[in-house]
Parts: sequence; structure tokens; C-alpha cells
Amino acid sequence: VNRGLMAACPQKSRKLWTDESMHAAVISVTEEGKGLRESARLYNVPVETLRRRTNGTVSVDCKPGPATVLSKEEEDKLCEYLIMMADMGYGLTRETVMHSAFVIAEKFNKKHPFTGDSAGRSWFDGFRKRHPMLTIRTPQPLSHCRALSANPDVIRDFFGKLGAIFGRLNLLSKPMQIYNCDESGISIVHCPGRVVMKLGRRTVYSLTSAEKGRTHTVVACVSATGFVLPPLMVYPRKRPVPDNFKEGAVPNTSFHTSENGWINSNIFLEWLKFFVANIPPTRPVLLIQDGHISHVSIEAIEFARANHIHLLCLPSHTTHILQPLDVGVFKSFKANFNKACSNYMAKYPGRVVTNDKLAALVADAWPHSFTTLNILSGFKKCGLFPFNPSAVDDRRLAPSKPFCVPQESTEDDNESLPSSPIFTEEQEKLYTKRFEEGFDIRDPNYEAWIRINHPFKSLSVTS
Repeated sequence: VNRGLMAACPQKSRKLWTDESMHAAVISVTEEGKGLRESARLYNVPVETLRRRTNGTVSVDCKPGPATVLSKEEEDKLCEYLIMMADMGYGLTRETVMHSAFVIAEKFNKKHPFTGDSAGRSWFDGFRKRHPMLTIRTPQPLSHCRALSANPDVIRDFFGKLGAIFGRLNLLSKPMQIYNCDESGISIVHCPGRVVMKLGRRTVYSLTSAEKGRTHTVVACVSATGFVLPPLMVYPRKRPVPDNFKEGAVPNTSFHTSENGWINSNIFLEWLKFFVANIPPTRPVLLIQDGHISHVSIEAIEFARANHIHLLCLPSHTTHILQPLDVGVFKSFKANFNKACSNYMAKYPGRVVTNDKLAALVADAWPHSFTTLNILSGFKKCGLFPFNPSAVDDRRLAPSKPFCVPQESTEDDNESLPSSPIFTEEQEKLYTKRFEEGFDIRDPNYEAWIRINHPFKSLSVTS
């Protein structure tokens, strides 16, 4: 590079005028009828800059420099989303924010210089300057042991947030506007119940449809009055659910598909629309759910806000204590579903439960499980309605010291991982299957197994 030539080239002067003087110059031209040059000289602003602002080429408030990829409105919404996620305990990293900017730009077909699937560091730095209310902080770590334990501090903090929401939304005495949604995994391979057999016989067998079945998801939602929405079912397939799969289903069941049979962000957004269409019009409503990542997408949060739905995520690993459906309904539902499968195979010897029969079997179990008594009991035991932070028995929080596997070990450590296996072969098979299916087991040994075998997944296991 010829440095002498560079030095000879005059550098372009940057903004030396104020926003107030530019506004006054624009008014001078557009409203007072003065000429461009006269107004530019009067208010000491560049003529060409003033020209672009008066002929509509750029907005009056346009900042110097290249245009931003996202509009001001889009960046403001992203900023609100980041703050909301941090308040919910799901603060996003810089890399995730840059990826979100790329996703938004692609979604709205915007021209952008981003490479790969992420905006660059320069975009992020500019975004932060344009939104000075944002900062980067290292979150206070919540140890794995504490996360696994529904400890009193976590429960107390949750009820503090819930009480504030009840007060702000005026819902303390409005159970018809308080809802809980959750998912439950089912399969064509059911768990047979206890059977009568000859005394003294050690083993007994009960037929199931296969040795291993793929997971299907049932999404349920109930209100604190006992109102029940129709279920949403997710099948592990790529093609739409055939009509014969829907025969005998709970009326108005919503059917969807995903590659693994689990709910995802797109399906949850569709479920939110389904939710709005099936509940009374009174607003606002509070929807309590677990914090699965599919529940907190930008699109889902925007849709919820537009429809006056306040989303509240339960703390990690507390659904067995704070989730009404988990506490009052799902155990009964699983038992009744397994019973329906066993009855079907007993009624039709030689037949097995297939995917096209699942919806009808869910319908058999549904009314016996989703009863007003079960639902109200679940809300009451969790302390969600009537609002009662003392409803959670401290004795249920007692196991505050679960088995914890050391993160690192050195030769000087007195404690280290056992050299011999600590799980039976049956446990290994069960835990591997459950982990692949994505559903949790209420067993501290399962959490320990995840910690050992999948250390980077352990904190993201759904509750």
C-alpha cells in the first residue's frame, strides 16, 4: 500500500452537526419553504445530507454509517426477548444472540453480510451500542447438585415470582384464568399391570406389542377450575397423520408429526394457537409450564404476548413438586393408558397395539384420569391455586444432597469416580432408553448416570 498516496487523500469528515440542527434544517426546507443551501448554511449542516433527508431517500432520524441489517423495530423486539429470557433464568449467550440475528434476517429475506449461520462479532458490538441497556454478565452458577434438588431457596424464589404475577395480573381469585400444560410420552409398548398367578411361581409374563417402541408425545392442558383442553398428539413420522389414526380419538384432538415424536418449537407455536382457540375469551391468562427450550422461542413468546398470555416457566427439576399435571394427573393417565392397552390385547387375542390405535387408547384413558378431582388436587398440592407457598412440604425437599459425581479429579483427590460399574445391566438399558427418548425418570440414580455418561447434557434434561 502506498502510504504517501493514502496520506495525500483527505479523510472524509464525519458528522459534525447535531440531531437538533438537522431537524431544524429539515423543517426550514419542508415547512418554511427555504432553499437547501440557505438552510444548510443557516444551521451548519451538509447540503447533500440535508437533501437526502428532505427528498425521502433516508429518514430524518437516520444515523451515519451503513444501514443495520435488522430494522429498529426488529432489534427492539430482539432486545425485549433477551431481557425476558434472562429474567426467566434462560439468559442467552453472545453466540446464540448472533445466531438469532441470522435467523431473523433469513426469515424476512433481508440482505446481510453474515457468513455461516451467524451474525458477526462486529454486528453484535453494534447491536449492544444501539441497546445500552444490555450487558454481558457471568450468571451466578447453580451447581448440578442444587439444580437436581428442589431446594427451599429455589421453591421460595418461584413462589415469590408467582405471587407478584398474581398481583400484577389480578389473578389471585380467578382460577379460570390459570392454566398448566405439560407433555407425557407414550408408546405402543405399554407397561402391563399386576396379574393373578399361581402361588409359588417365580416368573410371570404379560404380552406387549413389541420389545421397543418409538415415543409419541401427548400434550395436555388444564385450568385451576378443572377445565380440560383436548390433547395434542405428536407422532414420530415425516408424513401427515393418516385419517385412520384419528379414529376414536378424544374429540377435537390436534395431530402433529416430528422426526422423533417429541414436541418442538414449531409444534408448540401451533399448540399455542390451538390453546387460544379452545379457552374462554377472558384475558389475561397465566400459562404455567416447564422450561423446555421448545416453549420459549421468539415466535411463541411474541404470539403469547399478542394474545395476553403470560408464560411462566417452572424451575428446573421441580415439576414433580410444582407441576399440577405431574402431581395430580399423569400418574393416573399412564396407569389407565397401560390398562387400556392390556384390555385391548386381551379382547383381541393375537392383535398388537399399533400406531393407528394409540389415539383411541388415549381416549379410553382420558376421562378416567383428567377428572376435576385430580386436577384440583394437583393445583392444591403444588400450592398454585389456592395460592399457598406453604403447600410444598419441606420433607419433600429433604433430599438436598443427591449423589454428585466430581467434575474433575487429580492424583491428590481423596475422592474419585469408582473404578467398577455402579449401575446394573438392567439400569443401564433402562436409562439409555429413557435418555434417547428424551423423557426423565424420577430417580436420583438416573441423574447420576446422566452425569457420568452425558456430562454436557445433564443440565438440559427435561423435567
